[in-house]
Amino acid sequence: VSGELLKRRGIFRIPEAVIGLLVGVAAGGLSEMFESQTMAEDESFDDEFFMVWLLPPIIFAAGYNMNVPAFFDNLGPTMLLAFGGTVLSAAVVG
Repeated sequence: VSGELLKRRGIFRIPEAVIGLLVGVAAGGLSEMFESQTMAEDESFDDEFFMVWLLPPIIFAAGYNMNVPAFFDNLGPTMLLAFGGTVLSAAVVG
């Protein structure tokens, strides 16, 4: 919604993430200002909800909108970092 409003007004320098961050800060500020106990209880992060309902659509959208030729052009370095980083991390952590 915020991205569409920014586009309609011709504002291209403000990323949507900044708008989301500002809305979150405003909501948190209002919560603190009114000291709502119900809102404070509802603000807790539910990791199961995130993993089951929010993360899969994000990953799907990233894969669906991916530039496939660029992905295959960078497949070698990506695999090197993936496997090399995993081996290095396993060696360092133990």
